[in-house]
Amino acid sequence: MYDPSKNPKIDTAYLGDFDVGAEMDRAVTDARTAERDRMERAWNVNLCWYMSEPWWRLGYNNDIDYIAPEFRDQYFHVNIIAPRVQALIGNELYVPKFEARPKASPQLEDVMRARAAADVANHGVAVADVASVIRDAHLYKHIFGLCWMEVGWDDESGPIGLAYKSVKCPQCQGLGVMQDPISLDGIAPCIRCGAQGAVMGRPDLGIPPSGQMMEPDGEEPQGDLAVWCRPPWEVYFDPNPFDAFKSRWLVHDSDMDRAVAFNMFCKGTGIDPDELEESSPSDSLDRSMVTRLPSSNKLSMSRKNIVRVRRYYSLRTTKHTRGLYGVKVGGKLVEARSLPFAHRRIPFIPLRCHNVPMKMYPQSTVDHLMPTAIFTNELLTQMYARSKQSVQLRLLAARGSAIDMSDIPGILEFDPKRGVAPPSFFNDSGASPDAANMVDRLTDHADQVSYSGDVLRGEASSSQDNARFSAFREQRAVNPLKSMIEDNSKSFGLLGKLLMETAKLYYRADRVIRSVYGSRGHAKMVAFGTTPIGSSDDFEILPVRDIGRSLASRREELYEAKKVGILDDPRLMRMAEFATDGAMYDEEEPHESAAMMENERLRERPDQPIEQAQKYENHEIHIRSHLPILAEFRQTWGSQHPATLALQNHIDSHKFWEASEAAEMQRFQMQAAQQYGLANAADPNAQPRATQASAAGAAPMQQGEPTAPETQ
Repeated sequence: MYDPSKNPKIDTAYLGDFDVGAEMDRAVTDARTAERDRMERAWNVNLCWYMSEPWWRLGYNNDIDYIAPEFRDQYFHVNIIAPRVQALIGNELYVPKFEARPKASPQLEDVMRARAAADVANHGVAVADVASVIRDAHLYKHIFGLCWMEVGWDDESGPIGLAYKSVKCPQCQGLGVMQDPISLDGIAPCIRCGAQGAVMGRPDLGIPPSGQMMEPDGEEPQGDLAVWCRPPWEVYFDPNPFDAFKSRWLVHDSDMDRAVAFNMFCKGTGIDPDELEESSPSDSLDRSMVTRLPSSNKLSMSRKNIVRVRRYYSLRTTKHTRGLYGVKVGGKLVEARSLPFAHRRIPFIPLRCHNVPMKMYPQSTVDHLMPTAIFTNELLTQMYARSKQSVQLRLLAARGSAIDMSDIPGILEFDPKRGVAPPSFFNDSGASPDAANMVDRLTDHADQVSYSGDVLRGEASSSQDNARFSAFREQRAVNPLKSMIEDNSKSFGLLGKLLMETAKLYYRADRVIRSVYGSRGHAKMVAFGTTPIGSSDDFEILPVRDIGRSLASRREELYEAKKVGILDDPRLMRMAEFATDGAMYDEEEPHESAAMMENERLRERPDQPIEQAQKYENHEIHIRSHLPILAEFRQTWGSQHPATLALQNHIDSHKFWEASEAAEMQRFQMQAAQQYGLANAADPNAQPRATQASAAGAAPMQQGEPTAPETQ
């Protein structure tokens, strides 16, 4: 039988007499407020209407009413919710790219560490597939009003590396001692055991016991950062501050396969998998109304090999200054200790829709649209009934006519009376003649309430999706959505912080982050460890849009800028960052490629000399490409390192040739001015044809043409 007192994952010295399991149950009870109960029913209805199942509705007493199947064929429904939600998601959806800057110190070391912190966060975005997580999070946010992003570690992902096992020492066969060849009557420690038997570079493996050593045993994933999107019905949080960001504790309650739960939480605890209790259907129904959604069908009535997993996080308390962490699997407390993270934060980040002060749960876009959608569909149902009646043959005939029409469908007879008007049909459809106009007004109101009309107008104003247009759209077209966009930016900023701190916690010393970046797409690879970066509180991590732009959109931006007079100088047009083709870049790209190659060669072989600058190279491009690397060398190796001195001499030679060429050009202009006059010196067409030909033959190679080694 399972004995919690013998479980090494339960830190009784830290907890004392505190019962984490009881505290976990109490926290869930406290979180089940009246507002929570109503919101779970509202989540049910919201998802049904989004999935075009409008048979469910939240009644006045917070019960879920529904239309019976035999009456649904009379109900006319048009889904006005889904397209507006999808328009908003498409407008907001982007993969965040993180930038970092020091909060106080402008020193070069802090700037470089901030850049490394941003690279770690962006690395986490790539390996954790944050793009798909954010897509689901936006959908949950607009339907339910709230969702949670969890940052953690996935043992089953990451690069493939060697797996190790412990084997007997081949020298002592597991005894841990060997006979001393000098003194046969004494013994000495085995030279292959203990610390010398451990595989170097893998400190996480630990030191094997005496007489044992580690050796490779196949391959396995090394683990990597992970981000999960958690729906709101799985998360209970502290209701006291009315703000999910300020929650002091949080409980994640979910159902999981027994084998998966055992591998994740129960290894080394002394518990047998068969001792984990299966989750019954009644437990799931009590946990959340959303488990029996007709749209999701999440609940399995068999519940075979399904166990309840409940994780509890709490920030520091008076008695437990390092926080609290507990895990219950199948009703058994399998782990209880302080928070398992160095940053001591709760690794759950809320993503909210329309936050309402003094309310635990924010309103969703579907909540805003639901009254309009209900009224619209009621009017459409009445109009549909009216249209069905209008196409039927309905006549009133006086009784006693020459032809008996009583057996003809659609013709009704009446007894005529002198001086009394004949009867008429009663309009029992309930549809007003102004119903169509009301539907149009409701449709416009739905666009206004959801802000989707502003989004669509902004998208229709331009066909190019680029950074400048997106900034315009955020500032002007979706102004009412600014509060939600700013609130979501706060969530994404916390996501970058947790990605960085989690990488520092789990990445080994031999694992590095590889950042590939460079001016205009030229590769510059930097590999570094996460240990010397520092804390995420030392920097300000900012999420920004990372939007790719096509060549056509970049050219359109250039033309628009030229129209308003921003790029009047042709040199600015040629050097603009939006241009990518050779005609716009002119001679800059090959020289920049050559400079980047020189940087890489010097970084890889710092003891080898670098080629000297050549005359008529584009010295401005070379100097601009070399200066950041020179600052990096000074910070990393010092100003007296041979590589630093070599790169400094190389830059000085470029400056020498740049000044020499400028003086030479000035001398040529002075000679032309003496011969043709100052006004015609700069205009070759005003000079004699023979003089132009001779000058062209004697003129040096034009500035900007790469030499032969640089084009290789």
